[in-house]
Parts: sequence; C-alpha cells; structure tokens
Amino acid sequence: MLDAPVILVWDNLAAHRSRWIRAAITAREWLEVEYLPACAPELHPVEDVWSHVKGTGLANLAALSFAELSGAVRSGLRRLRYRPEAHRI
Repeated sequence: MLDAPVILVWDNLAAHRSRWIRAAITAREWLEVEYLPACAPELHPVEDVWSHVKGTGLANLAALSFAELSGAVRSGLRRLRYRPEAHRI
C-alpha cells in the first residue's frame, strides 16, 4: 500500500464524471482526482501525441480490421520516438 494518495489528472470527458466513475472514486480513499479545465488541451500533453498520430498515420485511413487500425496506431506512435519536437511528453 502507498503512504500517500494517488492523484489522477483527467480531462473533462463526460465518461470521467459519470455516476459509476464517481462511485468508484469515492470507494477508494487513496485516490484523488483533479480535473483539467474544460477547453484546455494545451494542459493535457497527450493531446499533442494523439493529434500527431491522427494527423499523420491515421489521416484518411479506412481500416478494414482492428488489426490494421491497431498496426497504424502503433506505427504512428513508434514514429514519434524520433520526433521529440512533435510532443511534449
């Protein structure tokens, strides 16, 4: 067990605020949730990553299977390793 609370930082996706999620958070004393302000993607660094992957590897992709889609996402994420200027993580 941890000696300190776990702090989860989430965006304001409606699913993150559902009744079920709120109950799950409340049931875990060790968990604290902080929500990012609405309409502030610049505070959520992973937005840069997904924006790059969607704009390059997934642009106009009409995957015929989950395997093809998964492969394209993995390929896009691998390419980011060599482009540190494309993300802030």
